[in-house]
Amino acid sequence: LQYLINTIVSKGGNKPPAFGLDIEGYRRRREEMLVDLAREIAQEVRETGDVITLEPMPANERRIVHIALREENGVRTESVGAGDQRQVEVLPE
Repeated sequence: LQYLINTIVSKGGNKPPAFGLDIEGYRRRREEMLVDLAREIAQEVRETGDVITLEPMPANERRIVHIALREENGVRTESVGAGDQRQVEVLPE
């Protein structure tokens, strides 16, 4: 649906705005869940010193995790893998 809306609007000409749909707050809830998960994983990495690899996820969700942990002390993140199997690794610093 979002793709269709943006395709229709883009027919209008010069730099139309891009629309994002958040039906019943799904995106907001998913982002909050990813941030909470990232912080829990960061704490576990700090405690154990292990590298933890998250499930494969799309680029926009990986970005949320990277941003959430950018300011966290003692951990860093990397994306690994290729294509739709790309994952975020949380590593100790």
